[in-house]
Amino acid sequence: MINTLLKFGQKYPRTTAFIWGIVFCLIIILLVEFILRTLHASQSYEASFTYPATYHTRDQFGIRKAAPGQHHVILKNKISNEVIYDVTYSINPNGSRVTPIKNISSRDKFVLFLGCSFTYGEGVEDNQTLPYYLGSYTKEYQPYNFGFHGHGPFDILAQLENIDFKHEIKEPNGIVIYSFIDDHVERMLGSIKVMQWKVADPYYQQTTLGKFKRKETFLTGRPLETIFYYVLSKSKLLQALKFNWPGVHQPQIKQAAESIRQMKDKFSLKYPHSSFYVLLYPGEFTQHLIPFLDQMNIKYLDYTKEPFDYLNKNDQHPSAMAYKKIATKITRDLNLK
Repeated sequence: MINTLLKFGQKYPRTTAFIWGIVFCLIIILLVEFILRTLHASQSYEASFTYPATYHTRDQFGIRKAAPGQHHVILKNKISNEVIYDVTYSINPNGSRVTPIKNISSRDKFVLFLGCSFTYGEGVEDNQTLPYYLGSYTKEYQPYNFGFHGHGPFDILAQLENIDFKHEIKEPNGIVIYSFIDDHVERMLGSIKVMQWKVADPYYQQTTLGKFKRKETFLTGRPLETIFYYVLSKSKLLQALKFNWPGVHQPQIKQAAESIRQMKDKFSLKYPHSSFYVLLYPGEFTQHLIPFLDQMNIKYLDYTKEPFDYLNKNDQHPSAMAYKKIATKITRDLNLK
């Protein structure tokens, strides 16, 4: 065996040097991975979630949501044992988060909230979410919270395509507010950064006409790419380098805007006399999204320059105080009564 390798090296010196170069690079990469995983134990923050076993579920359309009931959830810093939040999420039989508003019978319009944990209200109680505060500031609008952790444009498209909101929403007309954050672009792309937890989430493929068509999940709709990204998402080296792929540039942001336009169109089919708004949180991509929203005639609430309070220096979800400020601003900007 050794003689064969030596003869091969003598006959093909350049090929041999190339192969040894690859082997050397792989050894270096594995060594760096080992070192980073060792150093990982000495970092100052590591999230540790405590969820009830029955909390996470999926509906018949493959959309992630919380199971009905009350769920006590705790987030701690695993390193220091500091409690970041300790809250209870109340979920109604339809799978949306409870918004404990009074005087429901007097309200004849709805405000439907769609989005991710920024909509859902991660880390705050039922009476501290954005839907709750907005509902408490108005007398005509009944709020509904259909957000959930980790949702992105494709999850919301799947909701608008498949969920009969009228099972819960009794008011005939109103508004929808979709909360957009930078991460939604990467969740739409199914990038390395998000593949550890979006493998089984709804996946849509953009057709040549620009429309998005459901292709089941990221794993079944693009299996090789998803598995490759999933493996790379485990790399401590790539995490340390903050490497992500695919990158986000103008074409990807335009693609996100197109997904939002499709959300608006699907909502308008269900509620033709209601309005669709995009709530823009501060971020790198949101400023680049605005021109596309203007071109597509999509209404938006530009709060990208608003100062917000967050739960914790290690958790950048809005605090109850932040939601209260946002709700006050939305109520004023949309002249809600």
